[in-house]
Amino acid sequence: MNAPIPLEDALAHVAAHAPAFAQETVALEQARDRILAAPVVAATTRPDAALSAMDGYAVRCTDVDVAGRTLEVIGEVPAGRPFDGSLGPGQAVRIFTGGVLPDGADHVVMQEEAERDGSEVRFAQAYRTPRFVRPKGLDFERGDRLLDSGRRLGPGERVLLAAANVDQVTVRRPLRVGIVTGGDELVPVGTPLRRGQSVDANSFGLAGMIQDLGGVPVAIPMTRDDAKSIENALAHGSSLQGSSPQRPVTDILLVVGGASIGDRDLMRPKAFALGYVPIFERVAVRPGKPSWLAVHPDASRPPILGLPGNPASAMVCARLFLSVLMARPWQDSVTAGRLDEPLPANGPRTAFLRARRHVDNDAVVRLTAEARQDSSLVTPLAWADTLIWREANAPAAAAGTRVDILPFSAR
Repeated sequence: MNAPIPLEDALAHVAAHAPAFAQETVALEQARDRILAAPVVAATTRPDAALSAMDGYAVRCTDVDVAGRTLEVIGEVPAGRPFDGSLGPGQAVRIFTGGVLPDGADHVVMQEEAERDGSEVRFAQAYRTPRFVRPKGLDFERGDRLLDSGRRLGPGERVLLAAANVDQVTVRRPLRVGIVTGGDELVPVGTPLRRGQSVDANSFGLAGMIQDLGGVPVAIPMTRDDAKSIENALAHGSSLQGSSPQRPVTDILLVVGGASIGDRDLMRPKAFALGYVPIFERVAVRPGKPSWLAVHPDASRPPILGLPGNPASAMVCARLFLSVLMARPWQDSVTAGRLDEPLPANGPRTAFLRARRHVDNDAVVRLTAEARQDSSLVTPLAWADTLIWREANAPAAAAGTRVDILPFSAR
């Protein structure tokens, strides 16, 4: 078996074999959490006219540059009903927040600073500079580029596009990620457990991560520790369907476990028997050394990403490799924090430690590493929100040392 390759090399290989995204155009109301496949430009200018930022009176600033001026009120402007006419010298218009500023006006006096008497209004103060006007195009202009390709459409993004009168968007068609888990010891959740059995928990965590990455998890029946069961699962997950054009059942096949060197670790051999070619078979990373990647000479077949079976290894390596394979790289989200407690020297593999972050009173990100980094444990997965990135052979780090971190969640 080949020696483990460095993390950076593995990530480069994964990125090079990421499946292409198909595109589709959907209505904005159907685009929740979808990923843009093309930039979006504004279909309108916002605001499309100068608007009042206050309830008050629209005036010409030169008419109120002396305290005690009295002006004639010639109308009013509620929001959505522009004034039919223009403002002349010595005139004012009652205006409400969001109302279109009448032609000729350049300033709004707050109603609290005005004394109304019938058709006249008096201003006790002097105003030298126009205020309380939101100019046309303050937010954006028609044709402005609002969002780039690759942006996830969360609530804020959808507010922006709706305000820009964008009713349809071109988005990536979600990648379908098949999950193959198995082993004689695994049973579905809810099954009464016999001695030595475990619940298949990995599929739940991985399905959630796939959804966080904008994909659709595809359940494939669990395998047993026998060659035929594994071969059938891999053959199904990598098969083509439809007539013309044919599409694979999955865009990515994620296989969990069966990647070590034991007699019953058959995932890799059976993938190779189906024509898959290994790109790498081990990575110098902790946890997750048995992670592997294989591709098929037929480019229409999905790449296979193999993850270790221990839950922490599976989840950490999915964060590292599946994110990149689904074109949601995590490298740009790497930040830094300071250790609350010391860490021992790291070994020869790049390590990602489950940890939790908090911000202290000085706005410094503080990090507490989980004391139990055993990759079989699931309790730390619910506690940790951060991964501490430790380079291979990093020396011991004292409390207060600055370290690189990335969010554990893919959202």
